[in-house]
Amino acid sequence: MKKAILITLLLLSFRLSANYVSFCVDMRHFQPIDPGGINLYVEGDTVFHPMLQDPVDTMIYCVTLDLPSDSCIQYGFLNGSDFYGLEFIPLESRVSDFNSDRWVCIDGPSADTLQLVPMLFSANAPEGLRLVRYKVDLSTTVVSSNGVHVAGSFQGWNPAGNRMHNLDSLIFDVLTYVAPGTYSYLFYNGNTAGDAETVPAVCTVNAYREVSVVNDTVVPTVCFAACTPCITGINAPGTLHSTEVYPNPVVDRFVVQPPLNRLSLLRIYDLTGSVVRDYSAAESYSTEGLPSGTYRISITDALGNRQGAQTIIIH
Repeated sequence: MKKAILITLLLLSFRLSANYVSFCVDMRHFQPIDPGGINLYVEGDTVFHPMLQDPVDTMIYCVTLDLPSDSCIQYGFLNGSDFYGLEFIPLESRVSDFNSDRWVCIDGPSADTLQLVPMLFSANAPEGLRLVRYKVDLSTTVVSSNGVHVAGSFQGWNPAGNRMHNLDSLIFDVLTYVAPGTYSYLFYNGNTAGDAETVPAVCTVNAYREVSVVNDTVVPTVCFAACTPCITGINAPGTLHSTEVYPNPVVDRFVVQPPLNRLSLLRIYDLTGSVVRDYSAAESYSTEGLPSGTYRISITDALGNRQGAQTIIIH
C-alpha cells in the first residue's frame, strides 16, 4: 500500500549527528489491539518498529528512534504487524493531499530527545486537544537563515518556539495542538521578536492574526505580512510583471507605468534581501544616494498584499 506519489519533504541529513525521537500513540478509542502488537512505520525503513505499552497508562504505546538531525520524517502507526493495520490518517495531518503519511521535522542540537505528544490512533490530535495547522507563503520574501516561525498566545509568544518547514515550495507549515479557544498569533521571518510580520489592520484583531478553534483547523495559507495568498506569476493581475519599470538601467529616477494609484508601498531591496529604501506613490522615484548595483523592487497594494518583484540596475 505504498503511495504512488510521494512529496519530498527535506533531504535527510547524512551527517553523523542525530536526535532521539520518542513516538507515542494513544489506542484508547481503537480496540481491540491486534495480536501483532502496535508498531511504527517510518518511510524508508525496511522494518516496522515495535512500540511498548506504557506501564502507567496502558492505552499508550511508545518507541524511541535514533534519527538524523535537521530532517523531516514521514510515518504512521499500525495496529498489527503489516500494512493492513495502518491507521487512516485524517487529511489535516497528512503531508499533502497526495501523501497520506504523518510527518515531523527534527530540529535542535544533536543528541537531544524530541518527545512527541501521544497521538490518538487515526486522529489529528492528542486526547482533549485540537490540531491547528499554520501555513504561510514566503515566495515574495527573502527567507531568513534563522528559519520561519509562528508564535502566539497558544505558546507564550516565543518567536523561536515553533519552527515552520517548507514541505511545498516556499509555503511553510507547522502542526500545533491546543485546547478549544481563540488564539492570537503572528508569523516570524527569523526567530526574534523583531522578526515579526506587520499585518494590515483589515485582517487583524489588535494588530494580531486570530484563529478560533472548535474543531481541528487548517488555517488558510496567506502571504507573509499580508491578508491574502501571494500573487505571483507573469499573468497575475496587478503584479510588476504586468507593468513597465523604466528606464532600466536607472541613472537618477525611474517610473512605474501604468501609475500605481493603489500603491501602499514601493520598496527597494539589495541582493542580500535588506531593505534600502521605501517610497510612497509618486509620478517617479529617485535613486539619489543609492550605490550603483543590482536591486529588487517590490510593490505592496492598499490591502497590504505583495504584488510581485522585479530587478533593476542602478548606474
